[in-house]
Amino acid sequence: WADDDDVLYYAYQIVSAVEHGFADIIAHPDYFMLGRRGWSPACDKAARMICDVSLKYNIPLELNTNGLRYGRQNFNEGKFYPYPFRLFWEIIAETKAPVIFGVDAHRPMTLMEVEKFQKCMDELTGLEFNFQEDFRI
Repeated sequence: WADDDDVLYYAYQIVSAVEHGFADIIAHPDYFMLGRRGWSPACDKAARMICDVSLKYNIPLELNTNGLRYGRQNFNEGKFYPYPFRLFWEIIAETKAPVIFGVDAHRPMTLMEVEKFQKCMDELTGLEFNFQEDFRI
């Protein structure tokens, strides 16, 4: 399980990677919620650290559809997918950090599961994102 120190270290590693030029995309930035059962002030701080570095370097955050495969799980705040985790993405929408859709295409057929994109947006209803339409590495 990911405790608060783990979450902050995760964010620190992302910030360091971006600042050193090792990242073109921040893949499933809310992945840390897979190992948690509740949102904490540390999660909020980590999300803002990730968001700030994304904005500073114009590095898009990947809204990853693969977290849907875990199904809704019980968190202290209610039933959510571990990622995309709504409380994380509320911060991203608020700050207008750049966002792209992504999938974990470990199998080519994953790219054909286009219904996942709409399902993610249904999960994040009411949030407006700064989607990047023309992204090149």
